[in-house]
Amino acid sequence: MVHSALRVYLDRFLNVPAARPPAGDRSDLAELQACWDGQGGVDRAGAIAYGHLRSGGNPKALVAALGSALLAEDAAFHWFQIVEAAVRQFEAWPQGSEEGALILTGTARFLAAHTPTRRELPHVVRIAARLRRGDDLFEDGG
Repeated sequence: MVHSALRVYLDRFLNVPAARPPAGDRSDLAELQACWDGQGGVDRAGAIAYGHLRSGGNPKALVAALGSALLAEDAAFHWFQIVEAAVRQFEAWPQGSEEGALILTGTARFLAAHTPTRRELPHVVRIAARLRRGDDLFEDGG
């Protein structure tokens, strides 16, 4: 009885159909920035990444764009682990493979789903660099 109930639960609530590959066409990777600057760019980010790879685009350029987006955000350590694991998995597949394209497409979608963040980290780094140099952070007007 319990097994039957669990089976129904698993079938009904956890059975998620596989996502279809995005219909990507050759897109400029610079368009990815718009996907990360606003909410709701998940599908577009996936289409750009997938289209870039499936049309013979340079995978290293896509990985660089993903890394650039990651560094622009106030990303948690877990984000860095996800992107690193995705790039390693991508590199484990043969060049030009569908599996590799789907891995980096999923990574682009992940970043788009979790951005934009508050993006305060670059400001904190600038302040720390100024303090290290001994610069004043503000001037007293009085």
